[in-house]
Amino acid sequence: MNHIYLIEDLGLILMAASLMMLLTRQLKTPAIVNYLLAGLAIGPAMGLIQETSHLDYISETGIVLLLFLVGIELNIGQFKKAGKEVLWTGFWQMSLTCIAVFGLAFSFQHPLQTSIILGLAFMFSSTVVVVKLLQEDRSMRAFHGRVSIGVLLLQDVAALAAITLVSSLGGSAESLDTSMTTVLLTSVGGMGILIGFTWIASRYIVNPALNWSLPIPGMMFIWSLGWCFLFVALAHGFGLSHEIGAFLAGLSLAQSRFSSELRRRVHPLMNFFVVIFFVVLGIGIKFNLSATMWLQVFTLSACVMLLKCLIIIGVLWKMGRRKEGSILVGMHLAQISEFSLILIALAGRKGLVTQEIQTMVAWTGIITIAVSSYGVFFRKTILHWIQNNHRLCELFQWTEPESKSLSSSGETTKTILVIGMNAMGRDIVKQLASRGEMVTAIDSDPVKLKNLPCNTLHGNIHDWDLLDSAGFSEAKMVVSALQIEEANQLLAFRSHAADIPCCVMAPDTLVMPALLELDVSYFMTPFADGIKRQKAELSKRGLLDK
Repeated sequence: MNHIYLIEDLGLILMAASLMMLLTRQLKTPAIVNYLLAGLAIGPAMGLIQETSHLDYISETGIVLLLFLVGIELNIGQFKKAGKEVLWTGFWQMSLTCIAVFGLAFSFQHPLQTSIILGLAFMFSSTVVVVKLLQEDRSMRAFHGRVSIGVLLLQDVAALAAITLVSSLGGSAESLDTSMTTVLLTSVGGMGILIGFTWIASRYIVNPALNWSLPIPGMMFIWSLGWCFLFVALAHGFGLSHEIGAFLAGLSLAQSRFSSELRRRVHPLMNFFVVIFFVVLGIGIKFNLSATMWLQVFTLSACVMLLKCLIIIGVLWKMGRRKEGSILVGMHLAQISEFSLILIALAGRKGLVTQEIQTMVAWTGIITIAVSSYGVFFRKTILHWIQNNHRLCELFQWTEPESKSLSSSGETTKTILVIGMNAMGRDIVKQLASRGEMVTAIDSDPVKLKNLPCNTLHGNIHDWDLLDSAGFSEAKMVVSALQIEEANQLLAFRSHAADIPCCVMAPDTLVMPALLELDVSYFMTPFADGIKRQKAELSKRGLLDK
């Protein structure tokens, strides 16, 4: 009968999460906070559901897939482009936050190992929350967006190292003193072997395997999941955490030309399991903290948010970045991370921290994520208030409008999207590229994307995530060389909604009225144009009366 209870629990979790999202939609509450609040509502508040082992297994699957997706997104080339700003900002923010939280926790008379784990957990910022905020604001390519993403990538690597360390520790109170050397040697050895296999796989296994799976519908998705859990099994065999294996599996796929397509396919499944994880985490949160612990929650929340902001702003100022850009980076990275909750939950399963500590961290996460999100939402009001405060203007050295410098630092050339790499599409791409235009070619057949002088994306245009990743909302123009009426109408509709010029293929005049209603800017009529050219050529040679 356990399977019946499992289905009932899953249904209740999903309904609670959906209802909470609807209730808080006007408040712009981040998704993670909604999931935690949903868990609080159906767990401790109402008692409708209890923590069970089968829910723990399902939620752990969500974290495995989350780390798998993080690995796919972590292209090594991005680190090379990150620059000193990201490296130094990430290093000093993590180091000083870890030291400060450790000292604060130790002053609260927590044990040494608990203080160390809290310091490690609190130094990370939320990738999920920050990316969502930047996407909503369409500022991924602005200065503060690029620096924030770079720092988060650096933190992701550090988070995996912290998870490796904690997952290898035992549950005894003396574990940090008696087994640290053995733990580090075992972890480093296992990680070295697994990283070596990841490098070999990314160079010699991944691309041939994905090419083999491509002709079979859905095979790429199934194969990538199997690849993920193969690495999970290998990590388990080396005594490492499942999360490490999933991350390295994703990292091996990140270097593939199919990484964007894999990311889009895995993302919905990951979202489902991540919802389960955070709702189950909320179910396990208790309200019965002592007054002392509640004081620590609010103290840690305030200190972490303020400290992260000041460190990030200070480092960027020291490197010559001032005013709005530095402040916005600090505001975006002020919260603690989903990795903080994962790390503490893992430490709890290992017996390294108490349930009360896990509850304290969860409440700190809710507070910092909510406050930082609302801070970003009201960023214009906050920045305007700083500009109108003379003392703060002197402190921030606000002597000129920042909008000008910000726009110049985040300015990018708009791209032209060309969809459908038939003979006409490829010719259009080559001609546009030869004129110096920035072009992105899109097709569902990766073979047709080979040897093009531009960025390429493999996927179906019906997938909005594909168009979004191609920068559709900021495109200079959308060109469709497809001869599929339904696809062209969809592109024309989305282009009209986004106020982007659109040029589509019109095989005959019968399809043009419907496209004209969608305000298509230009038509390509190759068959009609071909007939005209043939007629002109025949007339020129005297074979046809004029």
